[in-house]
Formats: sequence, structure tokens, C-alpha cells
Amino acid sequence: MIKDVRILPHILLKFFDLINPVITGDSLICIGDFTTLVASGGVSYQWSTGDLFDTVRVAPTSTTTYTVTVTDEHGCTASTSATVLVDTGQFTCETVDITVYLDATGSVTITPSDVSAGVIGACVDVDASVSPSMFNCNDAAAGTPVTVTLTLINLNTDDTLTCTALVTVLDTLPPTLTCPPNVDVSCADFDPDAPLSIYGNASVTDNCPAGLTLDEIVISDLDECNQGMITRTFIGTDVSGNETSCVQLITIENPDPLTIGDITFPADITIDNCTSIDPSVLGSVDLDVDEFVQCDEIVVTYTDNLPSPLCAGSFERLWTVIDSCQLIPGTDAGIWNYTQFVDVVVTPPVISGPDTVTIQRDSLTCIAELKGSTLHTVAGCNNSLFVNGNPVNDFNLNGEYTDGEHDFELVAVSNCDNTLVDTFNFKLIVEGRHDSLHCNKTYPELDDNLEVTDNVYDHVEIFQGCDGMGTIIASFDNINQYDTVRHYTCADLPGAPYLLQVYFWREGASSPYYSCDVLVGLKNEYAPFCTTPPMRISGEVFTENQQAVPGVEVKLDGSEMPLEYTSDSGKYAFPAMGDGGTYDVIPTKDVNPLEGVSTLDLIKIQRHILQIEELNSPYKIIAADINKDEKVTASDISQLRKLILGVYDRFPDNTSWRLIDKNYKFFDPKDPFLGYLPESYHIELFDQSMNIDWVGVKIGDVNNSYSSQAKDNSWQSRSSEISFVIPNQELFTGRNAIPVIASSDESITGFQISIPVQMLSNIAITQGLLALGAENYSFVDNVLNISWHNSEPIEMHAGDVLFYLHADIENSIKAQHLFLTNISRGLKPEYYDGSQAVHKLSWRIDGEETSDLEVYGNTPNPWNNETDIQFYIPEDGEVGLRVTDLTGRIIYSTQGYFRKGENRFILSSHNINVPGLLLYEVRYGDQTKTMKMLNIK
Repeated sequence: MIKDVRILPHILLKFFDLINPVITGDSLICIGDFTTLVASGGVSYQWSTGDLFDTVRVAPTSTTTYTVTVTDEHGCTASTSATVLVDTGQFTCETVDITVYLDATGSVTITPSDVSAGVIGACVDVDASVSPSMFNCNDAAAGTPVTVTLTLINLNTDDTLTCTALVTVLDTLPPTLTCPPNVDVSCADFDPDAPLSIYGNASVTDNCPAGLTLDEIVISDLDECNQGMITRTFIGTDVSGNETSCVQLITIENPDPLTIGDITFPADITIDNCTSIDPSVLGSVDLDVDEFVQCDEIVVTYTDNLPSPLCAGSFERLWTVIDSCQLIPGTDAGIWNYTQFVDVVVTPPVISGPDTVTIQRDSLTCIAELKGSTLHTVAGCNNSLFVNGNPVNDFNLNGEYTDGEHDFELVAVSNCDNTLVDTFNFKLIVEGRHDSLHCNKTYPELDDNLEVTDNVYDHVEIFQGCDGMGTIIASFDNINQYDTVRHYTCADLPGAPYLLQVYFWREGASSPYYSCDVLVGLKNEYAPFCTTPPMRISGEVFTENQQAVPGVEVKLDGSEMPLEYTSDSGKYAFPAMGDGGTYDVIPTKDVNPLEGVSTLDLIKIQRHILQIEELNSPYKIIAADINKDEKVTASDISQLRKLILGVYDRFPDNTSWRLIDKNYKFFDPKDPFLGYLPESYHIELFDQSMNIDWVGVKIGDVNNSYSSQAKDNSWQSRSSEISFVIPNQELFTGRNAIPVIASSDESITGFQISIPVQMLSNIAITQGLLALGAENYSFVDNVLNISWHNSEPIEMHAGDVLFYLHADIENSIKAQHLFLTNISRGLKPEYYDGSQAVHKLSWRIDGEETSDLEVYGNTPNPWNNETDIQFYIPEDGEVGLRVTDLTGRIIYSTQGYFRKGENRFILSSHNINVPGLLLYEVRYGDQTKTMKMLNIK
């Protein structure tokens, strides 16, 4: 093809395509033969042999190279060469070492000619092969050449020759690496503790994947505000050392930094001199940082120029907001100031409380005493107080008083303005108590000895007055004031009932001053035996400290007798039987495993194991063997703690009671498990009445706290010695740590408490001053049960953080809304001081305010001996309690005057002698709260 290019007006240049000469013909001949070589691509030819035609015939005797120069029609020339191999006809095997390279599949294949150094099969028919002929990644990874064998077979003579060569196998292809894309992240979403893999990971492939590695190098260039850049360099390396790398950039920035528009400073305010100047009252800075709270390092401070004392006037509060993420030295960047003005007015004192209170003398001590909370309070602060003209610290008028009326003038004067005065007149009326006598009829029952004793005091109720006339006593006789007993036998049955007269005396008096008629009606289920004495099996079950054990199931094995159960007094008796027969008496009781059990028992078991203070009776050691393996170890502590915390609802390896034959003598009181513990009694031949008594061992109760007797308490206002204080702090969405703080100083060896909660999840406890762990708490049905103990006392001081509650919260909220006040079940709240004495324990929210009556429920519930009804009132006042059954019948009622804050009624089985589900109503002013309780007496 001709191309015309005009360079100058009168010059024409022509360009032609290059010549591409080609030589064809046999390139392999036997010695003595000839071959014809043909050139093409031009119009004239010049061979290295001197021939001038396109064809040349040659007969070389050895391998020879021939060159031809070709000229085309334009005079352009080009040269090319061809080599003719001459086979001498000799049958030889020669090789050369070679290097091969793996392809993308991780393999490579060679042929015999690749390693042969000679001519194969030109003049002799030869079959050639090489082994091995295929190579892969393993050969490259080995790092050493592979020896291959070239095999030649002369097909004419069947002669065979072999020779070897070295093949070096190399992998020079680098891995293929795919990097995650660069990302921009808001600092609000960035979690410095999260793995960077959430932003993607690199992937790597290679023709030889075995031994392929992917490494990551991270360079983090973030400031204290978690803003900046993270560089992730990924490096893929194969087994041959070929490398590939890529980089991901993660940029963290704050899309919405704090500005003055995000800050709301508190407004100016007017307060009285009694108002707290805490920001929670006067107002605090509100920051609109929303989800970007993590992006700022914000500090809010304030300073005051307070007058002293705080009386009428004003002061300034300088607020400063600093975002250290925006600070630039030498400028005001990141700093905002504001002055809040606070005006103070003086609140005049106002005395409140009852104007008249009536008290009575105590029926036992005959002392008239005003006690309990201070009745009168003063609104206002910084006041001087006076009672009947005498300066006092408060209006506490507690003390003993004589009968009659007592007048008090209470005066409060403001120290800020002595013209502000309040006067209050209070009258205390003291009334005496008068005698009260009641007479009753009785129905005594003949016992299995066919006799009964009737005491005069079974017929009367005496309420001693305070008239100073002497103690009242009762007698069946108007002459002998100490005639108090009547005995009855079978002989008295026909004449029953009997009409008797009871006389009342002043102790030491010469004659009675009052009398009443009573009736005695005898009962006897053993009437057939009044002529033939019965034979029966009976007995009693008491603890080692003489507490009756009711409800024990007693089986008479070998008879058809129904089961007998011990009474409230701990006694049991089978019906009368004839003589003869072999029996086994077997007592069992496996209910109420928590009865008599508390964290104090854990303390005593641990001190026994550590030999600090060993348990001092064989029965206590048996009680400490929780898992019934005849030894006391840490496993027993673990099982008992799980029972206390509600993880177990019964002992997994034991019954709640073990009943031991009372007459059994221990071989070694310090090791009661030497020998067989007699928990049944064998009667070989029943031929007389038998009394078989047992010692009841309450498993887990090693301090003998089990009691079958009720306490004679009604109600009283009292506070716990210490409280666990939970700050009423703002809790935020996500994970929160809530400190639990001691309210006062105390030496403590253990405690137990139940705290009801709501809207909390994933609750955990970590230690503060006290070493609490996962074994010390359980969370069941929204109740957090905690039990902790230590073998030696820990000194606790007011303000100490005892432990931390950790929990997840879905929405931000104040602590007071998460911790409930009503709990219908749980551990009896108590703690144990350095001498292991038991004290009441409570918990409260610090800073919680409410204007309503709050009833926290009764603890314990269900109950049998005693229960506390806890409540809160916002101001001093009268509080009433009424207990009814489900029909509305009033069972018990009382009322009292209580101070502002937390108080309680204490009910005992002496007041409430009705079992089952009951309702109780707490009244304060026009507010009423009704709740349920279960008496299991």
C-alpha cells in the first residue's frame, strides 16, 4: 500500500510495507540425504550458498543454517534463516536441565523434546517419553529441582536408552487480593471496642492456595474524641513468597459538633432560703447532643458567689460548658459561658403537728411514755426553736409523764429575720389503765393416762391496770388464794359438766374482791379404757433447744394405722391398740426448706469449716450436712446458698428435716456420722405403752433460729439500722452500672435481701467494698435475690460503694422508676454485724420524692410467725391499718401517728390468728392502699 504525504509543496514521499520473507522445506534429514528449501516474499533472491533463485537444493553432512536475502519490486530487501538438522543415525540419549513455570491452574506439563539435547527419530524410528511429565504446586513449594527420566526405544531394534534431567519448577504468579471499600463512619456509630471486620474484610485467592496467608496491618490515627482515620493494609502471601497488598481507609468524623444552639442554660430563678441550691433544683444545662454524645468530650461546671448565711438577697451562678474535642489553644473555640441569676427570699417558720395527743400507761410497766418520732416539725430553715421559753434543737418531747394534762408552747424564730415568728400550743394528755377481768368455760380432755389437770388461769383473762392496787391473782377458793388446780379422772366423767366459782384477789390481800362462775366440761376419747387402761404409742418431736416441731408425718410401719402428724405442741399419738405385733416408727418432714435458714447459717458453716468457730453440738453438724454426704464441706455451702437465692426450691440430696431418736448417744459428738443415725425406731414386740421421742434437726439451720412460738408484737414505728442506698440517677439506654451505697458505718459479716425490679435485663453484680460474685445472687421473676457472707467482719463506712448492679435498659429513665416497692415474696432483709448479731436491713432510693402514700408490701409473704408491712408517707400524720378476710370480716385494726418517710406495722400470729389469704388496707388521709398476704399458720 502506498501512502502519499505532502511535506513540501514540490516534494512527494512514498512509503511501502516491509518485506516478510519465509523459508519452507524439511528441517530434519538423515546424513547423505538432501532437502529443498523454498524462499518466498520477493522478486529476487540471494542465498548464502550463492544461489540466485527462490529454490535451493542442499545436502549438508552436519547441522547447517542457510540465509536468504529477498528483494521486492520496490527495491526493498529483508533476510531470514532456516536450520537443517542432520541426524547421523547414531542411537544416543542426551538431556538438558530446564526451568518451567506454573500456570493459573497451578500446574505445567513437559514433552520429551523439552529435555532432549539430541535429535530424536530422524533416521531411526524412536519412541520417546519423559517421566514425570506433569508438575504442580507441591513441586514448586519443595524448593528443589525434580529429577525426570527420558526414555528412548529404537522401534527397529527394540534397544532402549534412558537419561535424566533436572527440572526446576517455579510459581511466579502473585495472589489475587480483593479489598473492602473505603468507608466514612459517624463517631456516633463508631465503637472503638468493636472489631474492624464490621467494615468488611479482604479476600485472597491463588493458583496455589495451600499455605496462602492473609495478614492485616492496622494504623489507628484517632484523637481522644474518637475522630480521625484508621488505615487497614491487607497483605496476601503464597507459599512461594509472592505478595499482593491493598488498603482500606476508615474515616471517623463528627457530622454535628456541639454549637451554642445545642446548649440550653437554666433560666433565672427565685427560691427561698430553705431550697437546695443543687442544680437538680435550680436547673442545669441541657445539651442537645442526641446520638452524637460519643463524639464530644463535654464538661459542664459552675461556680457560685454565695452569701453566708443564705438569707434574703441574690447570687450569681456562672456556668461553663467545655467541649475538649473543639478546643483550640489561645481561642475561645469549644468554650461557652453563661451567668444564671438566683434571687433568695426568706421562708417564715411554720410549726405543724397535732395540737393534742393522748397516751396511756403501759399495761406491764405502768409507765406513761411519749416515744417514737418527733410529733412537730417546722417548715423553713435556719430557725431558733423554743419550748416553754427554753431553747432546744428540735421539738422532740419524748419522755415519761404523769397522769393529767401537760401544756407546751412551741416557738420558732427565723435567724434571717427575727420578726418572722410562729407559735404553736400543744397539749399532752396522759390516761391511766384500769383492771379488766374475763371468765371462760373450759373443756379439758383426759389424756392417755386417763387424767387431766385444769388450771384456774385456763378460765380467766386478767388485764392488770395501773392503779397501784397490787397484782391480781385468781383462785378456786375464797379463803386460799393459791388454790389454782383441779384434777379429774375417769371417776369424774359421769358428773360433768361442773360449775365452779373463780375468786380474784389482790396479791397479799386477806379476802377476794370479785368472783365469777365458770363451767368445766370433761371430754374423753378414751372412754372404753376407763375400766381397761389402753396401750398406745406416742411421743413428741422437739429441736435441741426445745422448740416444738409441728407437722411431722409419723408412720407406724407394720400396722394399718393411718399416718399421724405432730400437733402445734410437737406431740403425736397413735390410737390405742391391743398387744402383740412388730412395728417400726418412722418420722419424716420435708416441707418449707427455707424455714429457719438465712445467710447467717452460711457464715457459721464457713467458720466451722475454717475451724474459726466450730459448731458446738452434733445436731448442728448434722444440720450443716446439706448434701447428706456425712461431712461438712464447701459443697454444703454452695447448695444452701442456691436454696436461699431461689435457684433450688428444695434440697436436691436431703430432706428439710432429719428426725433422730432422742435417746441415741453419739459415739463422738464432734463427728455425729460415726455409726448409724437412728431415724426410725423398731418395736420387736408391742406389749406395753411406749413413749418414743425425737430430736428434730432442721437442715441448714445451724444457729437454732427455727421457732414454733409467735412473737407478741402488734406494731411499732422503727427503722432499720442500715440501708442500702441506690442513687436516683439518670440511667441511659444500653448498659448501666448502678452503685449500691452504705447508709452508715457498721461492721458486717453478711447480709441477705430481695429487691424487686422492672424494665431491667441481663442483670449482673460486681464487687465494690464487698466481694460479690455470680454465686451471690439470682434473678427470678423480676426479683433480685442477694446473699453474701464472709468468715471475718468487713468494716463498712457511710458512703462506701458496696457493690454495683449492671443491667441493660431500653430507654433512659430515673432509677426510682425501676426499683419497685411492692414485693410479695423474697428473703427476709437482714444483716449480721461483727459479732453475728442479726439486724434489720432495708434499701431505698436516694433523692426519691413522692406526694403519695406508698405501701411496699409485707415481708415475708407468705408468713406464719411475724411479718412487716412497710409504707411511706410524704408528711407526718395518722396512719391506720385494717386486716380482713375475703368476706370483708375485720380481723384486726390499729392506727398510729408516724413521721414523714418510711415506717412499718409489725404483725404477729398473736394479732392475726386466722390462716389463709387475707387483705390488708393502709389508710393515710384520703389515700388508701389495699394488698394481699398469706398467713400459713
